Amino acid sequence: MQIATAHVRHKGSLNSVVRKRNLTPAEVVVLQRIHSPDAVVDVVLQSGQSDNDNTTEIDRLRATYGTTKDGAKTLEELFPGHAPKLPTSFKEIGIDAAPPVKASGRKTIKDDAPAADPAASVLE
Repeated sequence: MQIATAHVRHKGSLNSVVRKRNLTPAEVVVLQRIHSPDAVVDVVLQSGQSDNDNTTEIDRLRATYGTTKDGAKTLEELFPGHAPKLPTSFKEIGIDAAPPVKASGRKTIKDDAPAADPAASVLE
């Protein structure tokens, strides 16, 4: 099952945006139903896949979103039955997710590296 990082607009508002990681296609469907069809934006695939099978993923979604009467109803409407088939790719739910972002080739400075003397460059 694919996973991605995306921005979620609370109730579709541009003024309240949260970045979420490790989103599955099924979770995006739930978030779209809760907030609005265009609430999940800037979807970027993460490298790797979720290890969750359908049963584990629906259990996770029920624990996260199904704890209220409305949440449980939403999950049942979206994924009916005891063991529903969940989408495994973003393409299945109509989202053209961007490919994973490669790490930049920037060098990092080690914490134990000596600091440059700012006065040295001024005096030269």
